[in-house]
Amino acid sequence: MLPVNIDKKGFRGWAFKLGKLYHTGYDFNCGLGAIVLSVAPGTVLFSSQIVTGFGGYPNIPGGVLIIRHYDKKGSTFIGFYGHVESDMIEDENVIRGQKLGHVHQYISAGLELPHLHYGINEFNAIPESPWGYVSNLAKYGWVDPIKFHKNNL
Repeated sequence: MLPVNIDKKGFRGWAFKLGKLYHTGYDFNCGLGAIVLSVAPGTVLFSSQIVTGFGGYPNIPGGVLIIRHYDKKGSTFIGFYGHVESDMIEDENVIRGQKLGHVHQYISAGLELPHLHYGINEFNAIPESPWGYVSNLAKYGWVDPIKFHKNNL
């Protein structure tokens, strides 16, 4: 199960390069207001509507939800849901398939581009990743979310 009810096509995929930085997730094309679902059971680590860059590039605030999930083997991973409006709160438990929120507007260069930025981090800490990009994916624990789903969920 993916975090949105759409096909696997996106407009910016895993490890896309922007200058010297790599994209930490997968951007799923979806309409404004698309429902975002939890990919696995877990606990909310962070929820905010004022994270720089997630309302628009480069510095318009928007919503981010970070959840420590459990895979089918009981191991933990971090699910990073960007461009999401949510009323989830820290330490709230979620179940697989639960509605987490919905996709909100994202604006870049005057274009309205609603989408879900979805990343998987195998480290058990809140990842530091402004705008969803880092200089080294492996060093910071980011993995391909599509491959991760096939192997772990």
